[in-house]
Amino acid sequence: MLMKQLFLIILLFRSVSEASESESTDILYLSDFQGRALGENDGWILSKDPLYEGQKVSIEAPSHSELKNEREIVLKKENKFYGLGTLFKEPISNSDLDEFVVQYEVRLPDRFPCGGAYLKFLRLPFYKEELENLGKDTPYSLMFGPDKCGNTDKVHFIMQKYNPATDTWEEKHLENSPKIRTDGYSHLYTLFLDNRDNSYEIFIDKKSVSKGALMDSMDPPIELEPMIYDSNDTKPTDWDDDEFIPDPNDRKPEDWDESELPTIPDPNAKVPDGWLENEPPKIPDTSAPIPEGWNEEEDGLFEPPLVDNPNCKGAVGCGTWDPPIIANPKYKGIWTAQLIENPNYKGEFVPKKIPNLSYYKVEHPAELAPMAGVAIEIWTTMGGIAMDNVLVAKSLTSAFEYASRTWEPKFEVQEKAMEDVKKEAMKAQEKDREKVDMLSGFKDVFGEWADKVPEFFNEPSRVFGTILAVFLGLAVAVKMFSGGKKVDEPKGVREGDEGVEETKDNATQPDQKKGESKDL
Repeated sequence: MLMKQLFLIILLFRSVSEASESESTDILYLSDFQGRALGENDGWILSKDPLYEGQKVSIEAPSHSELKNEREIVLKKENKFYGLGTLFKEPISNSDLDEFVVQYEVRLPDRFPCGGAYLKFLRLPFYKEELENLGKDTPYSLMFGPDKCGNTDKVHFIMQKYNPATDTWEEKHLENSPKIRTDGYSHLYTLFLDNRDNSYEIFIDKKSVSKGALMDSMDPPIELEPMIYDSNDTKPTDWDDDEFIPDPNDRKPEDWDESELPTIPDPNAKVPDGWLENEPPKIPDTSAPIPEGWNEEEDGLFEPPLVDNPNCKGAVGCGTWDPPIIANPKYKGIWTAQLIENPNYKGEFVPKKIPNLSYYKVEHPAELAPMAGVAIEIWTTMGGIAMDNVLVAKSLTSAFEYASRTWEPKFEVQEKAMEDVKKEAMKAQEKDREKVDMLSGFKDVFGEWADKVPEFFNEPSRVFGTILAVFLGLAVAVKMFSGGKKVDEPKGVREGDEGVEETKDNATQPDQKKGESKDL
């Protein structure tokens, strides 16, 4: 029995070791930012380009994480361009891989307004001197990650593909990009390319948010049309593309009256009984006095304001009565001839097609140009963007397994911390509701007097007198009910601090002098 258990333990240990070894061989590049300085993390350096002057980057521990010695790269300043990157030890190509994965963590501040947090994978050939002068026009093979500003709210997926027909590099953008996450948590962004069926899939927090065939999902398409319309082929002047035309033999009837209006007052309508046509709805207010200082020579003749006519009160209506508007039965409108088929109709003009000089046959849509390194090249209006665990792998399973040990514990702690904050906020709201309920109860008890409180407080002498009377009344009542004995000072109440209950937060410490307080 003991030997059997030992054998099972050995098998389990062996399978875990093999899985770990498989994962490590599947990971082509990893930057986990465990070095305390930027340069200690796989050779990351800041660009010297003047565009990024004043950028501030730090390596620091996340505010919430259960992982020991966990660190991440943080872009500190707002309203800044950032440019930094590193070179791989060896170039990376996915031409011979079935699967290709790019994955990293991004934590954007809550309610992030505007900025990018995407990665650019630098295209070969690329040298250290170029990295030191990294700029916004630096060539790349792949761009992936979140971006938000104005109407833009998307996870970028852009491929730069070489076109041998034109000897140029063309950008291919994902047409329907998923939205990003901006709630203050660390989110995992994963791009998966499959060379076997030339498909892509984007995951956020290991959940699929977009997928499809690369040949159908990019703009412009990865493979262009072999034939295109000739832009120089224009419609001939004698080309007739009107399918129907007015009948030239049709004539307007003699009794067709175009002068009639589409609507007219109802000739059969009558003034309602009780309508006072001789009474205007508004009349001058004869009781209105002329304003003091009114000068008719300078201000003109004084005209009193208009008021509702008292004679119209209770009447059906006053003033001029207008009959309702109805459709004119005699209206026919402007006469037009009937339409007939156009005997000269040639159909819609379509330019002729010619060979597309930019066309070439794409054999491997998922294949990327070989990559020399990775860079962060962005603009942001808000500081505090954090990134971590930049990973390139040849297995989606291995990438997710790595995230299970790194991102998932971090995300769970962040969620727990946010739940605690929400609970505290709910407690504060409950206290506010209790205060409102207490005030409502006060009004119910004192009835109409509570409605007069605002008016009452406008007279300071009444306020002072009432408060004094209340305290004297309470003192007499206490003396009567206590039999004339001295009332003991309530526990936890100091001289000069009436009404303050002793709590952990406001209790006087034993070593404090009388009348002094100490913040805990």
